[in-house]
Amino acid sequence: VDEEIAYMKTIKCSNKLRSISCRAIKKAKGGTKLCCLFNNNKVQNYTLTPDLEHQPTTTVELPGHRSDIRAVRFTSDSSRVLSVSDGMAKLWSCKTQHCIATVECGNGMCAVMAPGDQYAVVGTKKGEVQLLDLVSGVLVSSVTAHSGCVWDIAMRHDSRGFATGSADKFVKFWEFVLVEGRAGEKSRIGVKHVKSLQMTEDVLSVCYSKNNKLLAVSLLDCTVKVFFTDTLKFFLTLYGHKLPVTSMDISTDCDSALIPLL
Repeated sequence: VDEEIAYMKTIKCSNKLRSISCRAIKKAKGGTKLCCLFNNNKVQNYTLTPDLEHQPTTTVELPGHRSDIRAVRFTSDSSRVLSVSDGMAKLWSCKTQHCIATVECGNGMCAVMAPGDQYAVVGTKKGEVQLLDLVSGVLVSSVTAHSGCVWDIAMRHDSRGFATGSADKFVKFWEFVLVEGRAGEKSRIGVKHVKSLQMTEDVLSVCYSKNNKLLAVSLLDCTVKVFFTDTLKFFLTLYGHKLPVTSMDISTDCDSALIPLL
């Protein structure tokens, strides 16, 4: 018996396909069910009837990210995790391992949790600093902070503000402020630019010491420069890496050496 393959129909999908599975429907009407996995991690089911009509029946796209995750942050009580990617930020429950909130944002590259864990601050590839309300699931404000990509955000340990490092060779310092709501609206948190520190190379990472006296800045030239946070005066330069430092931390006693990580 010769096997024959005959063309039946072309189905145009919303994205590029990664994988596909199909099975016949055994009910009286017959037909075929298709399950498609796309390159943005979306899963979609199609029903193909015997008369070759097709329509999407179910779509699974909200639980996970559509692109690479660029930043993750725990809440203050370690009960939830914030993850940020291109176009969306998601809040996950550590107990149930389920997504409990999704907020649309820019192409997020870094993020920190604001005091109280209701808001998150996200730095984007376009140089924006965005404030997300994780409870209501909305983008509260978006400020054009830098002319280049925001590579890192460092929260002050007194939680009163944060610093951003960008590819435009600037470190900018921000403080949280209370923004009065309009008639019938509640007051909300906001951000205000305080001062800037210009560097000679692209800024890849920033980190505060635990006592908020020092700020470490990682540059594209593979060095780490340390400044006093009150006066922004230069303190010292750390050498030794053959590649740029993309992440770092400072010991809790503030006396031990800086620990850069590749």
